[in-house]
Amino acid sequence: MKTTSRPSRPRPSAPRATPAPVLPASRRTYDRESLVAFLDALEAERVDLHEGFPEAIASILRIAQALHHAARTLKLDAVTRAVDALEKAASDSPDAFKARLDDLLGVLRRSIAEATGPKARILVIDPDPDTAAMLEVILSTPNREVFLAGSAREAERLLAREAFALIILELVLPDMDGRNLLVRLRAHAVTALTPVIVVSSFAQAQVKTECYALGADAFFEKPFDAAAFSAQVSAHLQRRILRDTTDPLTGLPDGLALEEAFERARAFYDLSETPFCVAVLDFDDFKAVNAVYGPLTGDDVLQKATTLIAKCLRAFDLFGRWEGDRFGILFPNTTLDEAAEILDRASQAVRYEPFRAHNGQTFHVSFSAGLVSLKADDARLEDVVERARRCVRRAKANGARGRVITEAQAVTPEKPRVLVAEQDEDAAAILAFRLRRDGFEVVRFDDGKRLVAFAERHRAALVILAAKLPGLDGFEALERLRAMPAHARTPVLMLTSMGRERDIVRGFELGADDYLLKPFSPVELSARVRRLVERHTPEILPA
Repeated sequence: MKTTSRPSRPRPSAPRATPAPVLPASRRTYDRESLVAFLDALEAERVDLHEGFPEAIASILRIAQALHHAARTLKLDAVTRAVDALEKAASDSPDAFKARLDDLLGVLRRSIAEATGPKARILVIDPDPDTAAMLEVILSTPNREVFLAGSAREAERLLAREAFALIILELVLPDMDGRNLLVRLRAHAVTALTPVIVVSSFAQAQVKTECYALGADAFFEKPFDAAAFSAQVSAHLQRRILRDTTDPLTGLPDGLALEEAFERARAFYDLSETPFCVAVLDFDDFKAVNAVYGPLTGDDVLQKATTLIAKCLRAFDLFGRWEGDRFGILFPNTTLDEAAEILDRASQAVRYEPFRAHNGQTFHVSFSAGLVSLKADDARLEDVVERARRCVRRAKANGARGRVITEAQAVTPEKPRVLVAEQDEDAAAILAFRLRRDGFEVVRFDDGKRLVAFAERHRAALVILAAKLPGLDGFEALERLRAMPAHARTPVLMLTSMGRERDIVRGFELGADDYLLKPFSPVELSARVRRLVERHTPEILPA
């Protein structure tokens, strides 16, 4: 039996099946990647076992013990039984132990191949076809897909189309120093957190130190030990998958992922010398959608609307869910005007798309957005988001909806809009004169049906409804308004000559906020309107 220490040597690896395209990282991806790590380690130990290294058995049993726990957690009964058989064979003959190890490796390979779930994409950037082919063999497993790029330009084309969980980077490229490409990767929000392993023949201490300073996660000198390299890949993929958090409803990165991406990109922002913008999107009247149609419809709205928005973004923009119905977008290498143009397209895509509630009723939604440019002293995404949220509040000022506002814009606040349905010409004239004098925009209708049709497409700070109207009376119009998410909470003042108690009760039961009897005092009207609008301002301008 040999007693010498094990030398460092490449681990034999057979080509494996080409995996399918990747989906966003998930816990299942982490589980399969951990199984691959166990497989790599056991295959390396198998080589040493056959070559007679005595410590190989102890190493295999330690790995098997950890695998046993993982297999029980993942409910992989076949793997658990194979581990039990291996442990029992430790006291048998060497040939029996080797046979049980081969059985375990076979079961483990089948479990990896049969597992369902997302697959991790790896990008290898190396101009040497032999090295690239070797890396592809080492890295390929059923839960991974390996892409090869022979130049920086080819790599950036792939990065513009695909999301990668890991990047392998050679420093000597035909069109760019790999260190410059590393800087560009870290300056991009999408690749700011992607693990990068550098492989190169240039392994001087100064080169390694520079690569780590520029954001490399590991450095391997060519030629390298294949087993150690494979273990590093598995470890980085597992950490990346656990860190790559996503919102379970929309599948977008969550707030933590946005913060981490921003911090990594911000560290290299001064090096890139390019503009960087951040947007906050807030869906208008989303609480009303939940209140009127229920939370299931609200979830459907967020899923469909974010899909429409994502289609309007570029591959390197990072779109995520900040909290609730508020979303964030990181726009690297983008001016305010360019980002505003993208958001305008996204706003139109959402605004003109019909949404359907679970009761079959269709409706429309919109979002307001605040857009800011990164400043030199912006160290935290939270601070930048707060600036963007102030823009959102300006965008929603006085009941406005569906606006995109930047810090650079000098916004003139819109007059609060009041919708008035009154067929009496004298009463309508008094209302319009008084409301306009108080600073409101007045849109008057002489029947309830026309007011409801207008309200389906436009917001308002207040609605004044006469009870007696041709076609659709004030009570019916009120009921229609309360069924619209955009007007579920819009203050409504009923104006009528009916003083009967049952009419007043009916109005309040249908959702009226106040009741004013004719003939009315213009001073009293102003006071009631001002009170209603001010009372509802916190919902129009969320904190």
